[in-house]
Amino acid sequence: MTTSLTVFTPESTDLTIVDRTTFTRATQARWPGCRIIHSDDHENRHADCYAYPFIDGTLTELSHFPDSTTIACRGALEAPGIAETIAWIRSLNPDPNLGLWLTDTFFTGHVVLTPGITADEIRSSWVDHAEHDPTVEYPEYFGN
Repeated sequence: MTTSLTVFTPESTDLTIVDRTTFTRATQARWPGCRIIHSDDHENRHADCYAYPFIDGTLTELSHFPDSTTIACRGALEAPGIAETIAWIRSLNPDPNLGLWLTDTFFTGHVVLTPGITADEIRSSWVDHAEHDPTVEYPEYFGN
């Protein structure tokens, strides 16, 4: 089953990961020749920029969202190259004050993405929400 992994800032601040232009340039630099599509549908934008790079030989979709606080990556964390891509997304904004999380489509777990985090650290740091309730453990993010 293909899932979507999402990197987002859970804080209600003005901090953003990167703007669309920076995301586009960085993606093209990382994966020369990847296909980039900018959405100009202001009525119903799920993402404002879609990138389609080949990651470890597999076509992958990266989606940059209009508020610049969310980037999604289609694929399972265990798939080759996906954790490396998540680490690359974190590197786009190395600000240590920017809290970034990785979660899956159904919010069944998360990884706190710190500046300099490696792919191996991402794969080994998954926190299962069946065992750890993030709304209790992180009340500053969830209004508790």
